[in-house]
Amino acid sequence: MSLIGQPVSRVDGRAKVTGGAQYAAEFDVRGLVHAALVTSTMPHGSILTMDTAAAEKADGVLAVITHLNADRLPYRRMKERPAVDPPSGEALRVFQDADVVFSGQPIGVVVAQTVEDARHAARLVRVTYNEAAEKTTFDSARAAAPSEATAEDGEPGETRRGHAVRALDEAEVRVDATYVHPREHHNAIEMHATIAAWDGDRLTLWDKTQWVGNTRAVIAHVFGLPEDHVRVISPFVGGAFGSALRAWPHVTVAALAARRVGRPVRIELSRRECYTSIGFRPHTEQRVALGARRDGRLTAAIAEVAAQTSTYEEHAEETINAARTTYACPNVLTRYRFVRMHTNTPTSMRAPGHVSGAFALECAMDELAVQLGMDPMQLRILNHADRNEADDLPWSSKELLACYRTAAERFGWGERSWQPRALRDGGTLIGHGMATAIYPAHRSAASASATLFADGTALVRTAASDMGPGTYTAMTQVAADALDLPLPRVRFELGDTDMPKAPVHGGSMTMASVGCAVRAACETVRGELGADGAAYAEALRRRGLDHIEASADA
Repeated sequence: MSLIGQPVSRVDGRAKVTGGAQYAAEFDVRGLVHAALVTSTMPHGSILTMDTAAAEKADGVLAVITHLNADRLPYRRMKERPAVDPPSGEALRVFQDADVVFSGQPIGVVVAQTVEDARHAARLVRVTYNEAAEKTTFDSARAAAPSEATAEDGEPGETRRGHAVRALDEAEVRVDATYVHPREHHNAIEMHATIAAWDGDRLTLWDKTQWVGNTRAVIAHVFGLPEDHVRVISPFVGGAFGSALRAWPHVTVAALAARRVGRPVRIELSRRECYTSIGFRPHTEQRVALGARRDGRLTAAIAEVAAQTSTYEEHAEETINAARTTYACPNVLTRYRFVRMHTNTPTSMRAPGHVSGAFALECAMDELAVQLGMDPMQLRILNHADRNEADDLPWSSKELLACYRTAAERFGWGERSWQPRALRDGGTLIGHGMATAIYPAHRSAASASATLFADGTALVRTAASDMGPGTYTAMTQVAADALDLPLPRVRFELGDTDMPKAPVHGGSMTMASVGCAVRAACETVRGELGADGAAYAEALRRRGLDHIEASADA
């Protein structure tokens, strides 16, 4: 029987519950010292003065670094922008000038013998500012169209299919409402942390990241290093779901500070700093207007989105895609606009854009069902999109109708009254609703290696990540199945740029991408040895080998 999909205990579970799993801040590096950020206390302007004298004299302090004395970093031009970065704008350049563009921006760092000494000294730094007019409230009246670069990256300011405005005017039944989705912060159990250690011109980073390859590329770009001079290690990630996609400013700060003091430096953001040093799901305001015939068939859909971004980057999301693709409709108009604010740049969070867009669209569909006097599930089934009408292409796969049927059976949907406020338990109102969500099936190139040993065990490695969904266990299952070995005989390792390349651990693509590479590597090494399962050890002994290794791409 195949091991894939079987309910097995997590292979990394014991290490996690006994403290054996090491997260970024927990590595014991010889000579380690600690760093604490100094952050801006106003949202827009420039620094006039920074008095670091008291901090420099504090117990245990090794260095205080600000824009006044920081190394000028080359920020070497990258061949292509990282896929997880916004398509337009420039990332924050740490300690390179006096400009302040959001409250909580890192403007200095204190390095000390202990974390307590560092944090105490950071509070002693005195800063004065030349404050400028700030934009810290969301105002959709300031919304502006995306740049050309953002539009070319797949988030255009406007899309049209048919004549939505006219069709809405002529619709027999209409819903027109505005839906607000506030900003959300990830708040994973593990806070963001980096340890940086230099060995000559080579840098090792222990970092909380969903993509070790990206952190290596970005830091090599910042410091003007060859990529093979940077190693990133991240075997365990204590939750992220988008927050650890990018190499945030504190990673650069750790490396900068370590080079200055000539010792490994550890920086761990506080919970408060995770609200400003790390991105978040952006605030959005969406107007959704739907038009339909009396029988429930959609005739018009308009979705207008105003989304928060920073003043220095355009973080765009696929918020409009819900209206473009979820339901069959001949007349669709979408508009996407940015509201630039003096905050840090938003970032991906768990189905970025899809969540916000589906929230607004599905609320509007429920409102339409009430106006029609129609079961909300039947309304959705009636308007099921049999093909991708936005791109005029067939779906590669789609089981939405089967999901509707299965969910209806399991939740007793047929017994539900479609009228609002109809279901009660005594004096308590009981919510009983449904909504539709669709998400693309992403896949990217990946590589893996597999090694068979004479003791009948196997080692499989790839530079993937596991922020909690079970990469360790799932890949071990794939490998054990491909090698025809018992699960305990297979060891899987990830999270190191010295391993074969893997794509970003995001977009629900890890199993489809890395899983294929793992299987290919296992099949390759099995084929090269010309043996099966229990015969591996004997085959290696006949060849006089203690192991055999193979790599594969997928």
